[in-house]
Amino acid sequence: MKLHLDILKRIVDLPTLDPQELRQILDDLGLEVKAIETEGGRVVFNIETLANRGDHLHALGIAREFSARYLAQIKVPPMAAELPDRPASVPVSVGTDKCPRYGLLELQLPERMTVKPEVGSVMGLSDKHPIVDTLNYILLELGQPMHAFDKDKIEGEIRVELSEAEEQVEALDGKTYKVPKGSILIKDKRKTIAVGGVIGCANSMVGPATTRVLIESASFHPICIRKTARAMGISTDASYLYERGCDADMAQSALKRLLYLISGTPGVSNSAGAQAIGFNFVQEKAPEKREIVLQMNNLRTQLNLPKLNEVEVSSRLKNLGYTLRQMDKTFV
Repeated sequence: MKLHLDILKRIVDLPTLDPQELRQILDDLGLEVKAIETEGGRVVFNIETLANRGDHLHALGIAREFSARYLAQIKVPPMAAELPDRPASVPVSVGTDKCPRYGLLELQLPERMTVKPEVGSVMGLSDKHPIVDTLNYILLELGQPMHAFDKDKIEGEIRVELSEAEEQVEALDGKTYKVPKGSILIKDKRKTIAVGGVIGCANSMVGPATTRVLIESASFHPICIRKTARAMGISTDASYLYERGCDADMAQSALKRLLYLISGTPGVSNSAGAQAIGFNFVQEKAPEKREIVLQMNNLRTQLNLPKLNEVEVSSRLKNLGYTLRQMDKTFV
C-alpha cells in the first residue's frame, strides 16, 4: 500500500519527518517499506502489508501504531457532526447478508467544484472529478472505499442483491467483465450499476456534467468480494481493502469526513462546496464486538518484562483503538 507522509503527519505527531528515519521505524513496527517514492514532490512509502492486516492499509491504522509506540495522541480527521436526518430521494433495499451495512448519501454539487487544500496536496493535479479525488483521498486516510453514482443516471430504487447467474458488465475502466453467479450486485430498476466492493459500471459513472451524486459507503463480506474479484480477473483498491476486512463502523464516519471536506456542514452550500440532500442507511446486523481477556502476569511472562505496569499497557492498547475495562490484574 501507499502511505502518504502528508496524510500521516496530520493524524499523529511523528518522532521525525526524515523519510529514512521513518522507514526504519516502520520496519521496526513490522511494516516493511519496499521503497520510498516521490509523487509531485510528496513523500510516499510503498509498504508491504500482511494479508490479515486490513488496518495497515490506510494512514489512520498506521498512525495508531505510532501512537502506541510513542504514546502520541491520535488526531482524528475532522468530520461533519451529523449526516442528514432526511432521507435521500432514491430508496435503498438490501437483499443479502453479504452486505451488513449500506449507506447512500445524496449530494447536490456546485457548478464549479474544487477540492480542499489537504486533498489537493496529496492527489495533485488530476483529470478525475473533484468528488472522486476526495473519495480516493478518504480511502488513503481512513481505509473506507466509497463510490459515486451520477444520480441522474439512476432509475428507481437501488437494490443490493446476489447475482443469480453469470452477468456481463462494462466497468469504469472501459473493459467488459464477466461477473460470476453469487456476486454482490448494486442495481437500479433496469440495470446493474456496480459490482459491490469491486468496481462501478460505466452506465452510472460521474463526469464533468454531473450535478447530483449518490455516494455509496458500505460493508461487504470479505470472502465474497475475494471470489468475485478473482473470477473477474481484477483487483481494485476497493476489492483489495474489502478482501482484508474494513472497519464496519467506518462506513458512516467516512461519509461525515466527506461532508466536512466538501462543505464543512451538512446542508450548507458555497461556491466551492456541495449541499447534502439526504441519507439512507440499511443495517442488517450490528457488527459483533469481540472480547479478549488479557492477564498482566501472563503478559509479563510472555514478553519477559517483569516490571511492565498496567498504566503503560492500558495507554498503549487504547492508542491502538481498543476499548478497555479493568478487573484487578486483568484487562477485557
